[in-house]
Amino acid sequence: MVLVNNLVTSRYEGGLALVAGWFAASAMCFVNYTSCGRYYCKITGPGFLGLGILTLIGAIGMANIPAWIASTLGGTIMMKILQN
Repeated sequence: MVLVNNLVTSRYEGGLALVAGWFAASAMCFVNYTSCGRYYCKITGPGFLGLGILTLIGAIGMANIPAWIASTLGGTIMMKILQN
């Protein structure tokens, strides 16, 4: 799914293909959980759904996801350093 965003020439179409991939993976995990009841399917289904939502927000241009992730990680690291 990561390569799909780099293979398509149009940034918008590649983003939507990636969104569809995350939502498909989420749906497969939810279906798998209902059929087999494995615990990791219960965790990865909502995780993939969250990634799909974040990717959709980034693909339609509502937010700059890489900058948001970098600032969140930077703030977390800074708070951990200051806490010690």
